[in-house]
Amino acid sequence: MNYNINELSSISSKYVILFLIIIGIISLSFKLYLADFSIPVFSDGLEYTQHSIAQSQGQFLEHPQRHSGWPVFQTIFMSFINSDNFLDYSNTSKILSIAISSFTILPVYLLSKKFFNPAFSLLAVAFFAFEPRLIQNSTLGFSEPFFIIVMVSSIFFITKNENKFIILSFILAAILWWIRPNGFILFFIISIIYFARFRFNFSSIKKYLIFILIFSLIVTPLLVQRNEQFGDPMYNWIGERIWVGDYSHSRSLPTGESYSAINFINDYGITSFFERFIINGSSTLFSILSYMMLPYLIFLTPLGMILCFKKQISKIGFLPIWFTLLISILASIIPFAVIPDKRLILYTIPFLIIFAIIPIQYYSKHFSFLNNNSKKFILIIFAILIITSSFMISRYELTDISYEEEQLNFTKYVTQNFEGKLLFEPHNTQKYFNHPLLYENETEFLSIQITKDWKEGETFFDYPDSKFTRISVYGSNMDEFLKNGKDIGLTHVMVTSQSTSFFDYINELYDNDEQHAFLKKVFDTADFNYEKFQVKIFEINYTEFESLKKKPME
Repeated sequence: MNYNINELSSISSKYVILFLIIIGIISLSFKLYLADFSIPVFSDGLEYTQHSIAQSQGQFLEHPQRHSGWPVFQTIFMSFINSDNFLDYSNTSKILSIAISSFTILPVYLLSKKFFNPAFSLLAVAFFAFEPRLIQNSTLGFSEPFFIIVMVSSIFFITKNENKFIILSFILAAILWWIRPNGFILFFIISIIYFARFRFNFSSIKKYLIFILIFSLIVTPLLVQRNEQFGDPMYNWIGERIWVGDYSHSRSLPTGESYSAINFINDYGITSFFERFIINGSSTLFSILSYMMLPYLIFLTPLGMILCFKKQISKIGFLPIWFTLLISILASIIPFAVIPDKRLILYTIPFLIIFAIIPIQYYSKHFSFLNNNSKKFILIIFAILIITSSFMISRYELTDISYEEEQLNFTKYVTQNFEGKLLFEPHNTQKYFNHPLLYENETEFLSIQITKDWKEGETFFDYPDSKFTRISVYGSNMDEFLKNGKDIGLTHVMVTSQSTSFFDYINELYDNDEQHAFLKKVFDTADFNYEKFQVKIFEINYTEFESLKKKPME
């Protein structure tokens, strides 16, 4: 029996629920395939988890770099855990992230239903649920799944007409600011959407002032706490360094030194400022965004946007999605000039998907063959999405337990046997640097809190004293690097076979570890029969370096 588009629009609620459950189960199976509960969270996930543990133990300080919304949410569940194993807390964070990501299919469906019939709304859910990058991210204990569900829900509520729903939109906007620093843009997005829908008049402005009051009441404790700790309600450790224009350099500013946009313009000129932060930022942003949209969205989303203009589809209410995407992209240009991280714009994927559904629905209606076989057509797309997602997920590297064990043993060895300051690595080759302290002291991790009266140059958490710590140093070449390193006490550099350092002149040391007489190799995983994790550590002899620098002049 054939079905056309009009028949598909009348799918009963029980079938919608059934399809949502099926999509959710398939998506969850992908996540569980990628998730590894035998190793702890790392990177941002580690700090979020430690922050939530500190809150569950009664400390409610703000993190200098990250907001506390995700840790606060986790704390509700962490408080019920009574364990001396950090892995239990780590896995709780992963499970919560996976659960929230899986539940997000419901608000994605509700938002999509504002624009499409149930069948195509389910198709939008499938695009979202089977998106490999979102699936992978959800297994790491990061804040993005929480950010996305709040963002999508807020945009859904602002499209409703009742005040109670609009209030919920502003409440969620305030919560989003609690989750991540860039969450503040949602307030401007829903404010624009609100006045675009209700116009400027006495009634709409009066209600808007009430919404602002509610928003302010929720976000004020966050801003007050950050002001008390850092002297600035908008303080963000990396945000204040972004105008240096280079991520590795921004991490290496001397303690107490600040660098503003005005400083950059004074040093390099307004033209360089525009090129570095606007042109380069835009180019990097759209390059990463295009990669994120592969393999389908990169074709379907632009086509959907074109159809909105050419066929005047925007009249049916796509302006909220336009505003959300345009403001999000514009707000991301400058950060991407310095921090080209796709996690900063992962939350745009649900809104890109909505535009991607437009051409599928449009051509289904305008081609008689597709219209008469619409059920089969949609089922084929579902199958293609599942197969493609399966293929892409299968290409992600699963956890190699022996590699992880070698990495952990390496970190334990160097922290217990070396003294000094090691060059910070931007990748995950140092991801267990703080974990040995958690594993070697089974109950001590419960007492690790955010550093009280934190000052520039200090660690964000008050880890137990270690003789071997990490610092960031910048240098455009080896000479500048060592000069800066000596000033702040750098003693060792680390280089991997994967070339993971910020600097090429450091990466070159792995294959030519005798090219500099002032660098003495003091550790090589090859000497310890490591099979997979390949790292060398060099100790810096500044006296030898300065002696070599003087020789040509004598």
